[in-house]
Amino acid sequence: MMALTKKKKIIIAVIAAVTALLIAAGIIIPIVIINANKEKTLSEAYKDYFRIGVALDVDQGLMSFPYDDEFVSQFNSITAGNEMKWKYTENSKGEYTYELGDFVVEKAKSLGMVVRGHALVWRDSTPDYVVRHSTEDNAKAKVLDDIRSHIFNTVTHFGNETVYCWDVVNEAISDSSNPDEIYYPCPLYNAAGEDYIFEAFKYARQANPNIKLYYNDYNLNQPVKRAKAIAMIKKMQSLGIPIDGIGEQGHYNIRNFDFEEFRRMFDDFRQLGLDVQITELDFSVYESDGDSQYDYLSDELALLQAEAYGKVMQICRENSDIVTGV
Repeated sequence: MMALTKKKKIIIAVIAAVTALLIAAGIIIPIVIINANKEKTLSEAYKDYFRIGVALDVDQGLMSFPYDDEFVSQFNSITAGNEMKWKYTENSKGEYTYELGDFVVEKAKSLGMVVRGHALVWRDSTPDYVVRHSTEDNAKAKVLDDIRSHIFNTVTHFGNETVYCWDVVNEAISDSSNPDEIYYPCPLYNAAGEDYIFEAFKYARQANPNIKLYYNDYNLNQPVKRAKAIAMIKKMQSLGIPIDGIGEQGHYNIRNFDFEEFRRMFDDFRQLGLDVQITELDFSVYESDGDSQYDYLSDELALLQAEAYGKVMQICRENSDIVTGV
């Protein structure tokens, strides 16, 4: 997860206002705005449904989060934005730098929270030495060995006292509208095919049998991409490859979001017998990604955004038999 863009800063800045609108409209169960009622936190309000998480980056200079403990304690799960990814923990083969990830885990532990490990293998956080190996002779064996050693060391290092799950592989499914084009082309796939995904899950289970293993991606609310992910997971299950859950990175827009398709996503995933988490959730108010920053958020857009969040959270609550975190 990269530094916040101006658009994302706007979204964050209006969360409190959106929350107030949701409560006033009766769209979601009452939640508590920070400092408004210290008797109940956001995560406590949802304790009968699922965990409520937050993704945070560490201020490396100060070795702290850019938010105070009162804000962070509204949640009961933390995901490190970047600090536990491959490039950040083993950018040079065999040289492990876990300090930032350790900070996230220790901070979560001190606040009585858990941590989602994110992410062991991701095409956009593949170190240069792995990319180089993917073009050499015997590329598949070299790349799989890189993946194995990284997963074993990282999963073993963080353990499962506070880190309860890992996104083992992140964003491996193609965005193509062609249903036969399942996997996203990248150096890992070019070298090892789908085995880079399958073997990663095997390594993660071997490294720690007591931790939940997730596949994580975006746009799984869209039928074509979801069908590809389901096909991959069914193949994994038929081969006995361990997988416990699937994560949907929800980057949506208030203007074109299909709530019924979002609901069908849970129906489809339920057939797989997996846990489901909404690992990221944001609703843009912009007409397109190219829009310039708004000077202010109008009441009309704020209400539309509030209603969108409310409907999504309602659908998640209706599916809390399989939804374990948002």
